[in-house]
Amino acid sequence: LAGRNLLGCGGDDTKAFLHGTLSDKDLEIDLVFELISVEVAASQVDSRVAEARCWPVRLDISAIPTSRAALNWPETCPAANRLPASFQGTSNQVAVLGDKGLSLEPDSEKHFVYRFGGERPWNDFERSLWSGTMEVPPRLHRFVRLFLRTNFRFASGSLQLAIELFDLKDTPDATALAPKCAMGCLGGVPVHNGQVIDHAMPTGFRYKVWLLAASLPEWTRAVPVSSRHCIEFDFDYSIRYEERMTPFEVGPAAWLCESSRLPAKIVQTPKPWSTDKLSSTDHLVAGRSIWVRDRFGFPPDEVADMEHKIELEVSEPCVFRATTHHSDGVDVFIALTKKDETQRACKTFKHPGPVPRQTIFCMLQPGTYTLTFFA
Repeated sequence: LAGRNLLGCGGDDTKAFLHGTLSDKDLEIDLVFELISVEVAASQVDSRVAEARCWPVRLDISAIPTSRAALNWPETCPAANRLPASFQGTSNQVAVLGDKGLSLEPDSEKHFVYRFGGERPWNDFERSLWSGTMEVPPRLHRFVRLFLRTNFRFASGSLQLAIELFDLKDTPDATALAPKCAMGCLGGVPVHNGQVIDHAMPTGFRYKVWLLAASLPEWTRAVPVSSRHCIEFDFDYSIRYEERMTPFEVGPAAWLCESSRLPAKIVQTPKPWSTDKLSSTDHLVAGRSIWVRDRFGFPPDEVADMEHKIELEVSEPCVFRATTHHSDGVDVFIALTKKDETQRACKTFKHPGPVPRQTIFCMLQPGTYTLTFFA
């Protein structure tokens, strides 16, 4: 028997699948693992892995006597398939992900069933039990969290979860029986008698979710009763826009960010020591001549919208200047308006050159303004 490299949790050719029947003569067998390639980018391994030259492998194995095969097979199958509903009721539609997301709650009382008795045989995991296509509209600095879970009999009805990536302008083939992975696929992580996908993916793409079944002809030969030829499984999912900060989504964790928090209010006053306004707001900066220079970041509660407003109170005519620069990987813009108005109080200028920098430089008269940072 020889295994075949297939889609796994690490991408293409990261899983080997081997199955078959051993005869009475095969009293002793050897399982041979061959490492095909160890060429990986330096950023994918740390120094400990490089020193140890160790490549961990998860192994799931089962060996069941054919006389006990019927104990690992459904006793009866329903007259028709009982499969999960697609995202919008029909398999040909494309669901658009909204704010409420998409979900299917687990059902502990009733299993899903796929009947394959009488169907033509297929190779490995090239038969789709269920699939659904969704479009994730672009959202600035937002990711979509895909959680998919399935449970099954590993020995007699092995399944595979997969997510196939498409561009927004692409239309996935509704008649396909297996993913083609032209732009890439993500496979499920194996757990005991099941698989799980829990991953944050970028917005602005289409994703097709697959639940694939393996072809195990040795089991149909061991249990020839066609009324028992079906696969029972459980399946649930939750697909929503990511709400919390994660290392995958925004880089280093929030408590490791090398940046200060932007103030919520700036008060320009000739007497900062004798005003009641200083005790009314947290994250406040006050003074007659104010000069602030630091490396700032958006607060955690504003990461989703990437917008921060600063209330600016001016008591005397002032020369005002605000500049953004060195925004790593993100273009940060600024705007200055009068409070509760949309018209710009001062014009914003873009610096020449490839580095995204903007400046506001003007004379401000006494009043209340709103300085907005957004990306």
